[in-house]
Amino acid sequence: MIATQSEIARQLGISQATVSMALRGTGKMAEETRSRIQREAIKLGYRHNNSAQAIRTGRFGCISLLLSMRYQHSYLPYELIPGIVAEAREQQTQLSLIGSPDQELINEEFIHEALRRWSSDGLLINYTHNFPLRMVDLIRDYRVPSVWMNAKLEVDSVYPDDIEAAAQSTRRLIEMGHRRIGYVDLTRNQHYSGQDRYDGYAETMLAQDLPLNPLTRLVPRPDRYPIVKKWLESSNRPSAVITYRDHEAYAIFSAAMELHIRVPQDLSIIAIHDFPADTVGVAFSTMKNDFAAVGAGAVKMLMQKIQKPSEFIPSQKIAPQWLPGATTAPPA
Repeated sequence: MIATQSEIARQLGISQATVSMALRGTGKMAEETRSRIQREAIKLGYRHNNSAQAIRTGRFGCISLLLSMRYQHSYLPYELIPGIVAEAREQQTQLSLIGSPDQELINEEFIHEALRRWSSDGLLINYTHNFPLRMVDLIRDYRVPSVWMNAKLEVDSVYPDDIEAAAQSTRRLIEMGHRRIGYVDLTRNQHYSGQDRYDGYAETMLAQDLPLNPLTRLVPRPDRYPIVKKWLESSNRPSAVITYRDHEAYAIFSAAMELHIRVPQDLSIIAIHDFPADTVGVAFSTMKNDFAAVGAGAVKMLMQKIQKPSEFIPSQKIAPQWLPGATTAPPA
């Protein structure tokens, strides 16, 4: 027989309300009392009844992280999950992981019943680009409490401010005295960050009447080294470069070493990335996207959506973090 909260209360001689608060981690009580209740619950084999809670409150006490089933259409930076989990704990809600194919996400009947099927109060959508537009419309039409992460929408999304990441990187180099600043993106993916990072660089350079020197094209990873080496050998070689992410930064650093271009004395490098770029044994100067804040902000926004699913919430841009490294210096 499965133990109940009433049985725990009888065993300890306290009220069921106190037991309920202790097991949910809510309410004010002595830590010794809370610990005693939790120990008794373990001893009696108590399990929380989510179904009963859903019937009683209309809430499952759980939010779901929805991932695309298509290759590279969801992105999970290593700080995103800890940010989500920490804030979910603060909000006293559970977290589940869901994957669903596109054909289900554009099915009207499926979306209408999605939360009940998944025993969830709302969705954190990690579907970063090329998501079906019909899916967005259905989620809004049926008022499914949802927040998009790392997708640039006008409402109900939390995403890194990639324009500011590139603009701030460019401003830092200009303040150091650099005037010939390049920008390298050899992935050219369809995520909004590809265009936004270039725009942040270009707008900042043009505002200072400085010439643009971009190297932006789709290049397979094995072919990137010779491409950047040829670029650095040109007469138009920059004194500093900003890269879309760490892969380009490593290729530029390796090519510079072969060409006897000193980093940072002759060439400064800033990588825009999701964590410190240091996997080649050099601490690169990094403009870091704060995905822990993206995850936490998305959970906070989703809890608001659960309370008022009909209301649109203006999207939130998360500011980047500057991580100084060994690859930037004033021009020699």
